[in-house]
Amino acid sequence: MQIHVRLVHAESGSRVVAVTAFQGDLRLGSALGEASDAEAAEERALQRLLARLAGGQIDQIGRAHV
Repeated sequence: MQIHVRLVHAESGSRVVAVTAFQGDLRLGSALGEASDAEAAEERALQRLLARLAGGQIDQIGRAHV
């Protein structure tokens, strides 16, 4: 499984990061995380995504558009 990370928003004191999981070119799911710094936002998003995948709350599976 590959994880792609992207900073989607930044302003004073707030960062929003999107993480997306792929298996090959199949997108398994994604999640957002918000925190005061990008590293913490990434960690929050990753924990959310892993919980979704483990709990069976996988986003609609579709082909990745790269």
